[in-house]
Amino acid sequence: MNITLENIRKQYSLKTVLNGVSADFCSGKIYALLGENGAGKSTLASIISGTLRPDSGRFLVNGIETEFKNQRDAIKAGIICVQQRPLLAQELTLFQNIILGTEYSSGSSRLKGKRLDGKIESIKNIWAPWLNLKAEVWQTGGDSRFFAALISALLRDPQVLILDEPSALLDGKESAGLYGNLRKFVQSGKTAIIITHDTAAAAQYADSIIMMSEGSICAEYSGGNLPSEEHRTAAAIPRTVQNRQNSRQFVQFSNLTAKPENRPAISGVSFTAEYGHITLIQGVKGSGFATLENVITGMETADCSGTFLVHSEKGDYSINLSAGHFTAANLRYKQKAAILSSDRNFRASNPALTVEQLLTAMYTGRSPEKYAEMLIKKAGLSVSPEEPVSSLSGGMLQRLLLRRELEPDPELIIMCEPLQGLDTEAAGNICRLLSESAEKGKAVILLSAATFPEEICSAIYRMEGGRIFTVKKTYKPGS
Repeated sequence: MNITLENIRKQYSLKTVLNGVSADFCSGKIYALLGENGAGKSTLASIISGTLRPDSGRFLVNGIETEFKNQRDAIKAGIICVQQRPLLAQELTLFQNIILGTEYSSGSSRLKGKRLDGKIESIKNIWAPWLNLKAEVWQTGGDSRFFAALISALLRDPQVLILDEPSALLDGKESAGLYGNLRKFVQSGKTAIIITHDTAAAAQYADSIIMMSEGSICAEYSGGNLPSEEHRTAAAIPRTVQNRQNSRQFVQFSNLTAKPENRPAISGVSFTAEYGHITLIQGVKGSGFATLENVITGMETADCSGTFLVHSEKGDYSINLSAGHFTAANLRYKQKAAILSSDRNFRASNPALTVEQLLTAMYTGRSPEKYAEMLIKKAGLSVSPEEPVSSLSGGMLQRLLLRRELEPDPELIIMCEPLQGLDTEAAGNICRLLSESAEKGKAVILLSAATFPEEICSAIYRMEGGRIFTVKKTYKPGS
């Protein structure tokens, strides 16, 4: 299937999102849409997949002018978009979510019963053989939810598959497997369109790279010929952090153990994070990384054991996790902690909220609208407080959440995947904010499965097999 866009425009009250975009997407190729947050990539994908309708311009499928009234029309035509943050039913299993809406399949005959079960299992074995289809959505991480949505899309035999930031929550092995399967997908005469900030992946896997900026296409490259961004990355991310405070005040988690039923366990995990420094914990899927996140943010529902200790000028504060009183609320209000969960959609936020509600969830001062407008401005975005969170791109949501968490001047900062979905410039700005927080004497704990600039971190640990190992320490531990 070949898609042609001619002079597509989309305007909102405060901003022109697409300004006369023209492009061709031909069968048999992988296309990558690159650009900074707010460049118009997700809006363009939403128009192609029928979620949004353009204000003007022509949309052609195989040379025939076409108009999709809604997403269902696009699905029937064989065009499906898998979102970075798919909205799945939390209390249903991944399998049940996959089969929801199969009545919209583009095929003339619908699969039922054992034929449907067999087709789902076949797709899973190719694209995500490790996926537990019996797990309920609330028990799973972002990678499992993404692959469930992807399997649901592939079940409909799409001719054009659009993926929004597909590798944002995937480890290196999963991402390489995904792109390998996408290559086989397009070799059968189909089309893949990838919205991404991953320049390296675009250069390695895409046949054509389309650069977008401020609602327009500014350049196109063939795969492998994308100019290097090393100089931009070097300029955006601070290389060193000077004048660290070495007050020997610290936060310490000791002998953390948790054995959830549906996630990898952690056992005897201990680490120290000093105030005035950034402490990075690296890990991959299956290492117990998600369980560690739940435990140290006070969100683990399974029984936990271990100790949380704060040693500061105010004295010592400790709590035994097995007592059940170590919660996110305890961290936020007793320890002045900022917490950013890797689940942006239903933990850090909710798609049913407005931007103002998102930004003022913990704000108790006067004029919440002005407070929200101030945070929006600091995030460098052109959105209104009344705009629904569901309309934001992943990168825009990330920037707003980070501003919300850092604005109250927290003493302890715990952030999971802090650079998730951000372009190079935005990632550099976040690294600066985190470095500045450490400079001011805050304790910064980061969990990241993706690449993070290690040069700004004073301590680095790595999760493997449910245990933690020291990779780097450039300060004397306060234990």
